Amino acid sequence: VFVAMAVFVSLSAFPLFAAQRLAVVNTMNRQTYVTDPEKNTVLVIDNQERVQKTIHVGKLPIAILANPKNNKVYVANNKSDTVSVIDCYDDSVMPVRVGRSPTSIALNFKANRLYVANSGGASVTSIDCYNNATQKIPLNFNPVSLKPVPNSNTLMVTGSQGENAIIDCQTNTVRYNVLPRNTQITQVFTPDRQRYEEQQRRGQQLNMFST
Repeated sequence: VFVAMAVFVSLSAFPLFAAQRLAVVNTMNRQTYVTDPEKNTVLVIDNQERVQKTIHVGKLPIAILANPKNNKVYVANNKSDTVSVIDCYDDSVMPVRVGRSPTSIALNFKANRLYVANSGGASVTSIDCYNNATQKIPLNFNPVSLKPVPNSNTLMVTGSQGENAIIDCQTNTVRYNVLPRNTQITQVFTPDRQRYEEQQRRGQQLNMFST
């Protein structure tokens, strides 16, 4: 099962931020985590839309999502070649080294693993969300996008030139050229309609994927 949360959003409710910031809502503590790529930080916003804390992460935070299983937020830092793991209990940060130029992340909830597309390193990094142990999955192209494949324990990887591959998340093995180029697979769901509507009212648009 995949759960990927909060990619590009509208932050009109937060005048402090430019329109292209990224945000995720942690449903465990009901706080919003917003990237600020210019300052290499993540801002923690409470339910009253007040900035509670500024968390320093790596250079150019480009993707963010939350894991409700362990109450952590993951931030891909494109210019640092790291993923910042934010423990939402105390907002402490643990940097995890991944491949070159991470640009997209996805969470396999069943295995409790994070997958990171390394757009400059022709690889995907698998991170064990229990202990932050990593595994490099080599590819024959530079990946730019990760999407779950519906009704399977697999992940679609798309390259900058439309290449594609499937990662079996049980074994972390790769199959190539499984679909025509530029095929997109998405499945939108709302696991908690009331919270989703509340988030919409706050000016946010959440993108959630599950299989």
